[in-house]
Amino acid sequence: MGFGAVAIFDKDLAWRVTRWQNALRGLESKRTREWETMTTVSGVTSILLGLFLIVLALV
Repeated sequence: MGFGAVAIFDKDLAWRVTRWQNALRGLESKRTREWETMTTVSGVTSILLGLFLIVLALV
């Protein structure tokens, strides 16, 4: 859920992490509208999955 919050609310931090990971792999990074959209989608998915797992653990 932590990644989800970062991906939604602090895109600059998420971008720095992405750029750093790509640099380790020798890849060039370009922040695009598609990256922004997919980061938001993965953030929402991460939060929903985390909440689902918490509810599942409590049942």
